[in-house]
Amino acid sequence: CGAQRMGLSEATEFLDGVYQVAGNIDQRHGGIQIVMDGGRNWHVRDYTKKHHQFIFVDTETVGCDPKEESPVHRAQLYCWSVAYIPDTVVYGLRGQPLASRVFFFGKPEGLSREMLEDESIGSGNHQCHYDAHVFRNAGIDYRPRIDSLRVSRQLNPHWKLHGLERLMYELLGYKFDIPGAGGKFKKLFSKPKVGKTGKLLKTTETIPLDQILPFSPLFCRLVDYSTLDTKGGLEVLILLLRQVIAMNSYRLPEYMFATNKSNSEPGWAKLLRQLVGAS
Repeated sequence: CGAQRMGLSEATEFLDGVYQVAGNIDQRHGGIQIVMDGGRNWHVRDYTKKHHQFIFVDTETVGCDPKEESPVHRAQLYCWSVAYIPDTVVYGLRGQPLASRVFFFGKPEGLSREMLEDESIGSGNHQCHYDAHVFRNAGIDYRPRIDSLRVSRQLNPHWKLHGLERLMYELLGYKFDIPGAGGKFKKLFSKPKVGKTGKLLKTTETIPLDQILPFSPLFCRLVDYSTLDTKGGLEVLILLLRQVIAMNSYRLPEYMFATNKSNSEPGWAKLLRQLVGAS
């Protein structure tokens, strides 16, 4: 398979025979592009000429519990996603430029690998060390540039929680709310345990991602859930950096303000500075 796009009438939850992208109007904006060959022929520069130098990336893995285990030599990449700002910028209800999102099934190949390893393209992540190790486990030389988790901790050190799910809800109003499922990963991708007698128990167990069949209703839920982390992550990062600018006690890194001709400011930083409104 190559790529296909899920519009507003296609995507995550199978209701009355129709897939629907979850969330409010900003959350659903743009639908979801799905690439089933690892991105062999997909590169962000083919989809946005003005904003191709910065993307937001997230991974989904098997073989590792992110809350309990280190990803080093353990977490195996199952699928991943990217968000970017299209050439024609549409602004959301919270004033954020709305990002487009892409889902990739399988290990990065061809052009997508070239994109991830290109040092001229800046990459944002939430808890970037995890994604970096996941890609390195897959043989991809991926180097994150900025971490929305660290920016959030810098701005609000008094908060106990800085999870992306919370930030998306607080700053954007985004939530993955499916009746009977909620928004937590284990609730969304779990099934009742089966007892020794064959009866279903009240307790549940997480469904391994590699047991979810492509384009089943649960797979489409995974597509929406995972790509929302990149779309929401990029938009959250922009709003957080705007807060940094508004404060006197913190500044963006100096290279994001460089304007001399020595090219000391990376192109991705200049682009991000423009999107944030610091130029």
